Amino acid sequence: GAGVRARRRPARGSLSREWRSPWWPVFDRPHDPRPPRRRPRLERLLDRVVPSGTGRRTTLPGAGGGPEVTAYRYEAPDRPRPSGALVWIHGGGMVVGAPWIDHRLCDRLARELGLLVVSVDYRLAPEHPFPAAVEDCWTALTWLHGRAEELGVDPARIGVAGASAGGGLAASVAQLAHDRGVPLAFQGLVYPMLDDRT
Repeated sequence: GAGVRARRRPARGSLSREWRSPWWPVFDRPHDPRPPRRRPRLERLLDRVVPSGTGRRTTLPGAGGGPEVTAYRYEAPDRPRPSGALVWIHGGGMVVGAPWIDHRLCDRLARELGLLVVSVDYRLAPEHPFPAAVEDCWTALTWLHGRAEELGVDPARIGVAGASAGGGLAASVAQLAHDRGVPLAFQGLVYPMLDDRT
């Protein structure tokens, strides 16, 4: 409350004027240890409103008896078969985000590169702690491999990629693929969250 803000004021006063943000009062709030408040209605609305291009919502069976995983499949109507495929993993610090934030990117990758792109709607922390998100992304990769012939995908040309938290999850999935002997053509890590510095 007021005591916390009072303790911060000396720090704010020590900043030279060019480093002071006019938005400081908006963000000058005490730490709230409670989990972030979810807005499922808003997320469902955005999921419907944001154009998905070629993206189609699908449900993947859980790997090894795990929970089902929601994902989006993007592919151009003239995709060559067999083609490569990509598991895309969205960012959001592992606590926010959803596939809709990358609809345009995934649609563009699918169209321009002739790929089947699968964007994973993985479970978020803190409600679903580690390794829930990794398991959901792993489910998408194993689903692609298991149905490669049916989907018109070359299993030797399947990759995984993601941005920010998605990049960190992509690295984890690539490591699992290496350890478990599942072929992976490449990993694409876009400003990935790999350790406590990111």
